[in-house]
Order: sequence, then C-alpha cells, then structure tokens
Amino acid sequence: MLPQLEKAVRILAKASKILNRELDLVAEHDADLDVAAPWAAVEEAVPRTAVAGAVATVEALVPEVDGSAEAAGLPAGAGHVGRTAMLGKRGDATLPAMTEETAARQIADAWRRIERWLGAHAPATYAALGPGASDEQIAAVETALGFGMPVELRTLWGLVSGGNVEGSGPWQRNAALLGLDEVVNHYRSQMEAQAEFDAGYEVPGVPGEGDVIVWQPRWIPVFSSSAYDTLYGTYLDAGTGLLWRWTRETYVPPGPDDPQDSLVTYLEGLADALEYPGLSQDRPGLLGGALVWESGAYGDEDWRPVG
Repeated sequence: MLPQLEKAVRILAKASKILNRELDLVAEHDADLDVAAPWAAVEEAVPRTAVAGAVATVEALVPEVDGSAEAAGLPAGAGHVGRTAMLGKRGDATLPAMTEETAARQIADAWRRIERWLGAHAPATYAALGPGASDEQIAAVETALGFGMPVELRTLWGLVSGGNVEGSGPWQRNAALLGLDEVVNHYRSQMEAQAEFDAGYEVPGVPGEGDVIVWQPRWIPVFSSSAYDTLYGTYLDAGTGLLWRWTRETYVPPGPDDPQDSLVTYLEGLADALEYPGLSQDRPGLLGGALVWESGAYGDEDWRPVG
C-alpha cells in the first residue's frame, strides 16, 4: 500500500471506530441523536482537518465510484486531479519542473510544522537545530557522490542540520540527520565494502538473487541510528525516491508488501505524529526538554508523553 494511502486509512479507521462507538452508545440508551456530539468525540482524537485530508488522499489515490468525490464534499473530478498530481512517474530522469516545485514545497511545509512543534514543546531539541546547508555545500556532496541529489533531499538539507541532543535527533526512532561530511564519508565507506562483493557476482557489479548487498551507487545515507554511530540508519534511493533501512550487519531488502516512505511522506508522517500523537504508534515525549520518542525512552521514569 502507498504510504500516503496507508496513513489516510489509519486516520479514517480511527475516526470511524470512535464514531461507531458513539453511535452505539446512543442506540444503547435509546437517546435522541445529537449529531454534533459524535463528531466532537472524534475531534478530541482526530482533528477535522486530518480527517478531511485523509478523505482527500483516498479520493486522490482510489478510483472514483458513483461520484464518491462529490459525496465527500470535494469538487467533481478531485480524484482524477489528485491521482495525476500525486502519482507522477518517478525514475532516474529529472522530475518535471512543476513536480519538483511541489515536492520542495511539501518538504518545506512539513518541516515548518515540525519546527513549530519543537519550538513550542521541546526547547532543548529546538535550540540544537542548526542552519541549513548552502547550495555550494550540497553541490560538493553531489560532486563527491557523482550524481545529483533529489530535490526533496536538497530542500531538507537547505532547511536544517543537527538537532541532536545527547546523540538523539528529533527524527523517528530518535535517529540523527547525518551531516553532509558524514553523508560523503559513509557513502564512500559502504561503496568500498560493496566493491569487495561486486567481482563475485555472476554479472560483475549487478547483484543477483541471494547475493550479498552492502550498498548501491544510487543510495544516499540520510539518517543514522544516533549522532555517535552509523550501525544502522535510513537511506534514500535516488532512483526510486523511496526510503529504506541499512545495517552494517545484514542488509534486508524491502519485500513486496513492505511500505516505503518517500521523504515527503516521512516528514508529513513525523509532523502528524507530533501534532496528533493519538494517531502515532510511537508517542512523542520529553526528557530534559528534548524530544524523545517512547521507543527510545527505554522505560526512563523521567520521560513524559506530550499530548
């Protein structure tokens, strides 16, 4: 399932569960239905804007049936327009200019939401955020790796660096955003390790089924397990535009049913989890004024959830 659609389905499922529970209570007590009351209960956990956004996403990604867009209060044809905008073909070729502009805007919008939340709730993490990289610094990474960076990653790097407090960053699972020098160093290290296996492939340089894979030329390391090591982390495949995990032990490729985020959906999901923690499987919280996700708190009794 596409990451956008999966997130929308989770939101709508939560809203539906609450709504059905409220309607069951009305029926159980044989009370008159106050239409506003069930929706008020929904909005305590799922803001109306999130529900509306989820409906729009489903309408955009799922073919319309019997005028479903109009039934949901969207303009006629919204599904077709949304599908065209959101499912633009991706590949190694340069994205069309409008698609690049849209992707850059989505990255910037999602980051601003994250930044606002950190400023309001996690002062230590917010204070640790560093300035974005310059065009010249990003160009130096492109020269070192030998190919251009996707616009989504260029945009993120241009907005922020750092944000690590005692090794933990504000990203999911308390990952750290790699600095540009670290990106280059890790890429080179992994490609050197991969070179030892390339010659042993049936087709040199092209891994076959069952062959050991350490790294591939179009993978860009983005996040690491912490600011202190790169034992495991997340890379962006410049060919597909999708994120996946790396580990220095055994690389496990994504399976056909494994959901993969783009950088846009990753940041939007992070912003949603901060703003609407009830929708997140990993709750945001604080330790010493720094954002620490529950999965990274390891039962610390001083950890407090936010929201």
